[in-house]
Amino acid sequence: MSELLDFDPDTGIAHYFDYDHMTDRSHITTVQDVEPLLEYNKALRNDPRNFQRGVKHGWWLYAKIPAVVQLKMRAKGINLTDPEATKRIMQEINEHYPALKCTEKNDSGTVAKIYMPPVSDAE
Repeated sequence: MSELLDFDPDTGIAHYFDYDHMTDRSHITTVQDVEPLLEYNKALRNDPRNFQRGVKHGWWLYAKIPAVVQLKMRAKGINLTDPEATKRIMQEINEHYPALKCTEKNDSGTVAKIYMPPVSDAE
C-alpha cells in the first residue's frame, strides 16, 4: 500500500512511498496529474485569438510543458533552458507531445526563442 508523502496542488505532483517487505526495498514514486494542463492547452489551441494576441505583442505561446514531461525530455538530453535547443524541443513536442501545444500552428524552431518565466513563491 502506497503512502502519500507530499502533494503540491499547484502542479498536481504527488510523491508516494512504498516498502516491499519481501525484498526489503523502498520506492518513492512521483506522479503528476496533467489533465488540467491538457484541458487548458486545448482551450488555448481552439481559440484563434490566443495566437493573434501573442503575435501582436511579439510572442507566441507554443506549448506549456508539465514537470513530468520536462524530466522525460531532460532524460533524452534536451535542455529546455538552452536557446540553442529550440529546434530539438519543437521537434520533440510536435512528434511526441502534440497535446501540449497551445496552438494549431507549427514551428520548426529555427530561431532561438525560448522563454522560461521566472519562478517565484508568489505564483
